[in-house]
Amino acid sequence: MQRRVLIGSLVLLLLLTGLAAAEWESYKALYSAGEYQQLATMCQGQEDAIDADAGAHIIYKYCGMAHLRQYEKTKQGVDLTYAVKYLENSIAFSYSEEASFNLGVARMQALDHLSDGADMAQREYDALNEMWEAMRNLHAQENFARETLSDNLLIWSRDFRDEVIERVLKSEDAPGRARLLAAYLRMLADRFELVDPTKADSEVRQSNLKLFKDWMTELHELSYFDNNPVVGMYKYKANRHREKYDQSEKTEADFTKALHFYNEALKRVRTNKARAVLNADVAYLCSLYNSKDNEKLVSYYKIGFTNAYEGLNVMAKINQAKADSRREEYPYEMDSSELIAQLQKSYGSNLTGLEYFHHLRKDHRSVVSLKEFVFNSGFNWEGKETTFLLIADAADKLASNARRNRRAFDNYKEICLFASTRAFKATLQKHGGRAPVNDAEFCRVYQNHVNYLRRFGEAIEARELTLRYDPVCQAAAAE
Repeated sequence: MQRRVLIGSLVLLLLLTGLAAAEWESYKALYSAGEYQQLATMCQGQEDAIDADAGAHIIYKYCGMAHLRQYEKTKQGVDLTYAVKYLENSIAFSYSEEASFNLGVARMQALDHLSDGADMAQREYDALNEMWEAMRNLHAQENFARETLSDNLLIWSRDFRDEVIERVLKSEDAPGRARLLAAYLRMLADRFELVDPTKADSEVRQSNLKLFKDWMTELHELSYFDNNPVVGMYKYKANRHREKYDQSEKTEADFTKALHFYNEALKRVRTNKARAVLNADVAYLCSLYNSKDNEKLVSYYKIGFTNAYEGLNVMAKINQAKADSRREEYPYEMDSSELIAQLQKSYGSNLTGLEYFHHLRKDHRSVVSLKEFVFNSGFNWEGKETTFLLIADAADKLASNARRNRRAFDNYKEICLFASTRAFKATLQKHGGRAPVNDAEFCRVYQNHVNYLRRFGEAIEARELTLRYDPVCQAAAAE
């Protein structure tokens, strides 16, 4: 209420006494209060008086920025026209980094309202330079290595980054322009190499600076990704949305956007290594998905597993041809061993999730249909023993329903015993081949395996295991 009264008083004062009584502080107050529409309207009606005021350059700056903020709300091109006009007037009176940066933003956004022409590239270049020069001037006033950076520099760096990224994506059919724009991103990112977050004056500020520096390091590296900045910037945007996804319903839109941008990158990727990296990104993202909707869970686990599987196949081809010097590379390639480990982890995570929800829906055939991807994987992951047991249980139930079909029964019996044996041996191997003491998980896997052996007439083997491991598990149960 107090804020509205203050704003109302300022407006009334301007209307009744004219510009001279208000001076530039009143315009700043309206801008700071977020009353952009009122300020924009006043500026259009006071241009002659503003020109005669000693603080005209400051007033025009706030007039221009008010119209720019209005455009961000309404997307009306006329606001951009006024924003450019007033900000140019501001700089004509006296140079200001803030006016210059916002003029560059307004000019960049105005390009979206123009049809393509011979001077479009030059207009884009001029707008970028307006923003860039403002940031360079501000940068000259700050020491990256010794001082905490100003909020303005961080905000402008973020906005400049986002604006240039969008321009890169729109330059897909003009690779020369895309590479020029990527050079701006590299120059921007390079500036943050000297930043030392530990020198900030609070833990919150330290954390924010570290995150910002990490973003800039990644931005620099991804500008080279796949030797194509367009692909790299799709990945960069996807990574930022993935960061925001916290597995809650309120951030599901960020999950969807991240998946969309990764897929856009995959549509355009050219090198095998970059393709495998993007497969790993999609697979990992899908392994994070959380929802009460089991159908959506199954769908995304399937997508994640498919991408992990494809990524591992790509890496296998790369490794087979690693002696071939003709393989196309790009700077800052991810380490192959680390990439394969990520793909394997996501492969297992998504496959286990997929098997679990098929089992939950009592879709036993779908559980068993994926057995070869588990049996022939050749590597381990957390929860692999559980995946073996899900297959064993599904095969057991299918065998029970196929007793009149001897061939089908024997097939499911073989699958069940093979899966339960693999689960038991994998669990035993985790403990060096010896039964662990007081380990409920080992005893659960062991007991399931023995039950399947007995059920399918393998009494001798079941008896041998019982004599060896029953005492350990009975002791654990007694405690």
